[in-house]
Amino acid sequence: MPRRTKRDQLEDARPHVQELLDSLTDKRPQQAEALGVVLALAEDAVRDTEAQAALDANLDKTFAIPVESGLFLRSYESPNIKAEITEGWEAFLNGKWEPTQPVRAARGTGVSKSPVNVRMPKELVDRVEAAADQMVADKGWSTTRGSKLTARHVAAQWLALKYPAPETDTAAE
Repeated sequence: MPRRTKRDQLEDARPHVQELLDSLTDKRPQQAEALGVVLALAEDAVRDTEAQAALDANLDKTFAIPVESGLFLRSYESPNIKAEITEGWEAFLNGKWEPTQPVRAARGTGVSKSPVNVRMPKELVDRVEAAADQMVADKGWSTTRGSKLTARHVAAQWLALKYPAPETDTAAE
């Protein structure tokens, strides 16, 4: 059975709430007014949620870009992480920078990663994904999960380039 939307639930409840509202109007006008406000707010909230869902579906995509934990903290030194990723994607699209082939680490051997959540324009994401697919095809790279070049990989590699890991002094230890 399909999941019922908030709009459907509100439409089912509306006649009952309206009946209650009508019965309260003469006996308890303040409560009736308050219930009317709640009903109007619920309708507005559902309408706003539907409008935001339409925008999310058509305009932006949200990415959880997995980056090394140290990079995660250093990348927040940037005043605008979205601009940093856009710069990297544009460099990739314009042929000024080329990412390396992603390599999937063996289980238990990978570097600790943290997500950086970023909303990016859908049109730009689609262009980067198409260019990444073309690069993979041109170079004959793997398309298996975890080792396929995607917009997320391009962004993570660009951030790692912009915010390299600090040098560790092993001689001092």
